Amino acid sequence: MKKIPLNKLDLDLYHETLPSGLEVYIVKKDKVNNASVKLTTKYGGNTIEFVPYGKNKMKKYPLGIAHFLEHQMFNMEDGSNPMAVFEGTGASSNAFTNYYQTTYLFDGMHNILDNISYLLHFVAKPYFTLESVEKEKGIIVSEAKMYLNYPDTLLDDTMMKNTFKVYPSKYPVIGLEKEILKTTKEDLYDCYNTFYHPSNMFLTIVGNVNPNEIIEVVKKSELNTKHLHDKPRNLKIKSYDEPTKVVKEYEEINCDVVIPKIVLNYKLSVKQFTMEERIKLYLYLLILLDSKLGSSSLFLDELRTEEIITETVQYEVDMFDNYFIIPIYASTKYYDELLNRLKHEMINLDISEEEFKRKRKVLISGYIYSSDNIYSISSKITSDIIRYGSVITDYYGLLKSLNYYEMKSMLQKISFKNKNIVIARKK
Repeated sequence: MKKIPLNKLDLDLYHETLPSGLEVYIVKKDKVNNASVKLTTKYGGNTIEFVPYGKNKMKKYPLGIAHFLEHQMFNMEDGSNPMAVFEGTGASSNAFTNYYQTTYLFDGMHNILDNISYLLHFVAKPYFTLESVEKEKGIIVSEAKMYLNYPDTLLDDTMMKNTFKVYPSKYPVIGLEKEILKTTKEDLYDCYNTFYHPSNMFLTIVGNVNPNEIIEVVKKSELNTKHLHDKPRNLKIKSYDEPTKVVKEYEEINCDVVIPKIVLNYKLSVKQFTMEERIKLYLYLLILLDSKLGSSSLFLDELRTEEIITETVQYEVDMFDNYFIIPIYASTKYYDELLNRLKHEMINLDISEEEFKRKRKVLISGYIYSSDNIYSISSKITSDIIRYGSVITDYYGLLKSLNYYEMKSMLQKISFKNKNIVIARKK
């Protein structure tokens, strides 16, 4: 087991790749009483067309099948309920699926080793029946319809549909009703056998734990031992040539909202950058957006003073293969005025070197501060692996290396011309 210092955090990352291919990442944090444990497969809503394990031809699966599979994994052959098992030990458990991953997790203070063993047991034991699949269809369709009543979900779904032409990201992770209804037991087993192999999974544990004890438990676990003699999966997943332009530049949707909601979304092509450059570009965009739209920005202060916005402006930087998207959200009665002001603010991408250094310090202090929280550490490890393929162990050094002139040079290589707008209001 390798022990890798996390620079400036007074923490170490313990890492081992087991013979089955399962990667284990452990951060021991003494001054806490509990632990956060996540088992993740690098398989999410974006992966719908691939060559299933043991077969030769590319096959397209129903939209939302990764999420459907997550639900079905809690169906046990002996009739037990994994969530109830965790709850019986004082732990809380959950699972989630996004575009790129499916994660099963628990956190708690007691019986951590036993719960890790159980987590690896129930994820190693898929049990799908015709009856359980048919029953789940109704549950998931109801869940999907429920989300359609949420204005924020409708806003996001419409924005994604209008942004991407061929990426499966244009569809909700949960899927569409007609697709959910055609999911079969055989489809689920195909997806499980292809993507739930340990060589495509990793385990993250952060908390007051003994790394050596954990490794021994994981080595004896069912998920590890049942695949000891298997070959790692040679995944063949369809790739997509996504055009640079957005699909639709403007749309208004009818929502039951008192105050209209807007999203202004930028679609940035980053094909020209290496992965290392994309990591830096992501951070430079965070600095730029914090300067332009952050809680202490002059622009936001003006919007509040003039009562153009109700609360604040929120933004994200999300990575989708060869594209970044930057959705900017707000609630406002004056959406035309706000949108014009936002677009004007984003035309000038220049900030002063002094402002750059100040915002870089904010990033550094935020990173150090977050190291006190086991959930933040766990999320950082998981997102690094999903986004970049490995954990950035010297994130402090990376942040310190950010350079004002490099930022200006990189920003000049991307275009903010491709954007779309969605307005949710009661018509």
